[in-house]
Amino acid sequence: MLENTVNVIEGSTFLISDSHGDARAEIDSRKTDGLFYRDTRHLSTFALAVKGLSLEFLSTDNTDFYGASFFFALTTESMQRVNRRPVASLVRRRSLLRVLREELTLYNHTDTEIRIELEFRFAADFADLFEVKDDRIVKAGVMKRTCERNSILFSYTREGFKRGTDIELRVPVKSPASTELRLDCPASMLEPVMMTVTLDLPAKSEWTLALDVFPYEGDEELEEFHRKHALTQVTNLLQEDLRLW
Repeated sequence: MLENTVNVIEGSTFLISDSHGDARAEIDSRKTDGLFYRDTRHLSTFALAVKGLSLEFLSTDNTDFYGASFFFALTTESMQRVNRRPVASLVRRRSLLRVLREELTLYNHTDTEIRIELEFRFAADFADLFEVKDDRIVKAGVMKRTCERNSILFSYTREGFKRGTDIELRVPVKSPASTELRLDCPASMLEPVMMTVTLDLPAKSEWTLALDVFPYEGDEELEEFHRKHALTQVTNLLQEDLRLW
């Protein structure tokens, strides 16, 4: 087992990441990182960066086998200086209950608005456990990916065998007006997909967004996930309408 590794697991699905919550199999020292489902790696890269501010790692909470939390301070310069106080904080809360749910909460501790840019990187190689272990990944099938609005879909097919990873960004209805989402989906499968969220976080406020990552085998599993998600969305909207009423 690698040092500084955090695992979350549920049934045949598990995610291996570093202590910051990032899976980075493209790095030699992290070759076994990733999101695995039924002995296949559905994400080889799942990483977060914050642009414009220094991201200072504080701690990790991994007391539950199916969940983990990662705590960071956001500063304008290094916290190594005496009496430095963070201008903002970031918490990554992760749970794996068939769907990988990652919630990111930002806290602005200052009396002024702060511009924050979150950058996610995703890649999928659909390597099986033996390929990962031997560090020899050769895929004879067809790999594709599509980016549309707030979602990314990775897929791999070979002779009737199909695997895929569906990534959906959930942005709250009540978000700062400045909130922008940008997807960069390079043509080369060797380059990661970039998802960037930019917002002006109001003074003394907090804001949460979520990512749902659903690894699947066959189109039937994906269709069932979308049906259940659609029902959940309707229920949540009705509950919010009732609360406002």
